[in-house]
Amino acid sequence: MKNPSIPMSPDQLPQQRIVPVASIPARPNPFDAVVGWNEKPDGVVLANGPSNPEYLGQVEWAWSRMNNRVDAYYVSRGRSRWMLWLYSYDDNWGKWDWLPIGYVQRKDVSLNQAAFHLLIDFWQWEKDKSDLDHFHWINEEAYLDASQWRTIALVVWSGQAANDEKTSMSTLSNVSATRAGSGGEGSINTLQEPFQSAESPETSFADGSPLLQELKEELLQRGMSDAEAEAYLRTL
Repeated sequence: MKNPSIPMSPDQLPQQRIVPVASIPARPNPFDAVVGWNEKPDGVVLANGPSNPEYLGQVEWAWSRMNNRVDAYYVSRGRSRWMLWLYSYDDNWGKWDWLPIGYVQRKDVSLNQAAFHLLIDFWQWEKDKSDLDHFHWINEEAYLDASQWRTIALVVWSGQAANDEKTSMSTLSNVSATRAGSGGEGSINTLQEPFQSAESPETSFADGSPLLQELKEELLQRGMSDAEAEAYLRTL
């Protein structure tokens, strides 16, 4: 199993903003997912953690110097279900904890479909349940690259401009993240260097782009009007 690595300096982070929109795998029909904290289908008996899971990647929220959240996500293959796991870092104890957060039947569902749509469903659930905002930056790519993380977030937080990440980047230089423990994560570290917001042109898409149309369709299915979807996509 690949273990997550928390970045200790800005140059360890993947490219955050100048990335294309990724293709969204078709959502299977049916896709009867169960997502949420302490939610699981009847008959599921959980071990202490997954066996040989696929590491999807890691994102972070940093609301203040003393209030942040680092989440690594994994998908594991069970006998009959795909399972989405959260591997959450507890900086008070300096350790990672497993939490099962999503399930869907494996029949006619690929790993790629499970990874995308379980994350979409879980973040949508948490957004509705606790008003979770768009993550502030991507800490690490793995099975999902930066463009795929951004596309998933775009589907979930379609009313919150993805360009809000630019503001988050300027905040990053002021965040002192406590990385408890020894060896792997170090002790107290600060991401001291400010992020350089490259004055690069915004990502643009040609009219009729299949990826753009695909993302627009996803936004329409999530309740946006045609005009709202088009206006939002112009902010990318």
